[in-house]
Amino acid sequence: MQSLAEHDPRQVGPYLLRARLGDDQDAGFLALAPDGSKVTLRVLREGARFIREVEDSLRADPGWMARVLDADVEGSLTYIVSEYGEDQDPAASRELVGPASALARGLAAIHRAGIGEPADVFDWGRVVYLAATGDHATTAPDLSLLPEQLRAPVRAALARKPSARPSAAELLVRLSDGEPAPAPRRFKRTQLPLLAGSAAALTAAVLVVSALPPETAGCVRVAPPPTTPVTTPPPPVDHQSKPRSAFPAEATTPTTRVYYNFSRAKHQARMAELVVEGFRLTSLTLSRGERYTAVWTRAPGPQQRFFTGLSSTATSRFLAESVKQGYRIKLIAGTGSWRRARYSGVMIRQRTPYNLCFWRLTEKQFVARNRAIRARGDHTLRWVNVYGPPGDRRYAAVWEPDEGAQEWTTTVDQSWSTVRRWQRAHPDHRPLTVAASPDRRYTVVWRKAKARTFMYGDAARVRTAPRGYRPVSVQVAGTAARPYFTALWTR
Repeated sequence: MQSLAEHDPRQVGPYLLRARLGDDQDAGFLALAPDGSKVTLRVLREGARFIREVEDSLRADPGWMARVLDADVEGSLTYIVSEYGEDQDPAASRELVGPASALARGLAAIHRAGIGEPADVFDWGRVVYLAATGDHATTAPDLSLLPEQLRAPVRAALARKPSARPSAAELLVRLSDGEPAPAPRRFKRTQLPLLAGSAAALTAAVLVVSALPPETAGCVRVAPPPTTPVTTPPPPVDHQSKPRSAFPAEATTPTTRVYYNFSRAKHQARMAELVVEGFRLTSLTLSRGERYTAVWTRAPGPQQRFFTGLSSTATSRFLAESVKQGYRIKLIAGTGSWRRARYSGVMIRQRTPYNLCFWRLTEKQFVARNRAIRARGDHTLRWVNVYGPPGDRRYAAVWEPDEGAQEWTTTVDQSWSTVRRWQRAHPDHRPLTVAASPDRRYTVVWRKAKARTFMYGDAARVRTAPRGYRPVSVQVAGTAARPYFTALWTR
């Protein structure tokens, strides 16, 4: 560690630089985050190879090495911020198998269409090796620190002779322990996005997306996908018998994905794949134990910025900093008692007037805030999430600017039977969004409109919507052993 040089900046974004971490100009800096915690900050040099930037991001990717806490690749001074610390748990590298397989599936889809280079497989090996060990692969890399399932594929991918390297499809076979890999979908050349340096671009999209530690703030930006994104094949099916889950399998259509009760790691891995395929997060629920239920819709749209597992204080800082950079909150979900709650959600880049967002609200505070905003007439309540134990229920909500005058109202903290009675008494109103509390109380935003919707709630099983409807929101109440589902669909 060395003192800052005369030409070194003293502050980058909200981070105060304190020292250099080495002689190399790419080594990075020891910096202080706004909350006073130590972080590692690396300034990205203009013109640096993109794969280098990706590899440095992976060096800080959560679950394997130091976690990525922040990144700004759009400002006048671009940088990546990660955890500061020297010791890492080698066993954590086991979590790398899923993302490594996801990257290989993406490469297989690209190569199947005739796009890509033989060097892509070599770069795959370099990136996976770096993510697992923290070191660049040499001519004789030590593979002992890699999960056993990755050793043979990485060894083959790093072969010095290109002719000795496997194809991306062969990598998938090796990663699935010899089980035939699903065939990637064929694309016409005109259907594929331009992926200059396909391995680097896909690596960035799939692997830089990072889950965040509960004690720190963090974020990632994901560039808007091409209009017609690459679709990767599904992961190999595990045919071994497993205990029957109370939750349904992932629901898949050409334009939607819905999954239930995922762990944070599994949610992050699936999120990375879906972003690459051009999907956008439209609904998110966090159940007890930080289990994720999410709805994704394939559609073009503005840049997304995700946050995961933040404390209330960290969420405040993250949202404030993101707003300065042109992002607006789209949805937010919480779990746990309000003093120890964790929050996840997504922001989007847009130039419209600010969305309004509040969380940790008691029912009384939420009702009062909602009434005041509705009286102003310039925002509509578009997202509500209810979390916390009985007797200490809390609300997180987002109000978006009105697109013309909209007549809307809210029913709060009702049983499902009461919700249905209200709906029958107001046939000219349609649900705009619905929230379920862990103890099966329901809050619904209603809008006077003629739009066709399908809604069910407090159901022990997931139901099938009429043909032609798409999911807008899926909420989970109850417990992991006995969940209750609520969903809203529209045409």
